[in-house]
Amino acid sequence: MSQYIKRPKNQKMDSSGLFLGIGSVLLGQFALLGYIWWYTESYHARKYDFVSAVLSHFSQMEGILLLGAYLSVSWYNQWLPPSYYIRNGPIQWPLVCTQLIVQDAGQYIMHRVEHYCKPLYRVGHQYHHQHIHPQWFDAFDGSVVDTCFMILVPLVVTSQVVRQVNTVTYMAFGTIYSMSLVLIHSEYPHPWEHIFRRCLIGTSKDHQLHHRYFNCNYGHVFMWWDVLCGTYRRD
Repeated sequence: MSQYIKRPKNQKMDSSGLFLGIGSVLLGQFALLGYIWWYTESYHARKYDFVSAVLSHFSQMEGILLLGAYLSVSWYNQWLPPSYYIRNGPIQWPLVCTQLIVQDAGQYIMHRVEHYCKPLYRVGHQYHHQHIHPQWFDAFDGSVVDTCFMILVPLVVTSQVVRQVNTVTYMAFGTIYSMSLVLIHSEYPHPWEHIFRRCLIGTSKDHQLHHRYFNCNYGHVFMWWDVLCGTYRRD
């Protein structure tokens, strides 16, 4: 594609794309918090102080800050393919879906490795599994090792596999992905989950089963890899 050209190394990096991307993810999180507040208020499903939960969610250094640091460092050091810095053009929805599929495949593999390799599990993923019955604000509550291994490594791979992506497409992918991680950690089922389960899209029910039994439902966005590898558990 002729529009995707290499940026000259001596050209000053435009920070607007990075700020738009981080802003898009934060906007998605605030929209999600609005939905969670409405749902728990309407159905009396809340058993905790909502303000404290929000503060806990945004103060989890291992998740929020590490992701922000990765996005900033990769952007300014131009580690991403050249197309990622092109702001013009619409959202490329087929590529958003491809990014989600590749990211989830990588996360599934890393997730299984962390469970299989006990020394790695103890220094990494074990911290997240202290939540036997996770709630939405536990989504980014993990160790530095866990976040790097299971989220950042697949993000790097995804950016190199799915290359012809513009800035707004990358923004859409990051926003949807971060929102899905929160939703699957919810302590209650969402109204759309009966449709999602038929399509093998990850739900809170699926992930609650992973936290309960440890040996099933390693996928996050999708359950496709669990079905293919024989690790899917429905109930």
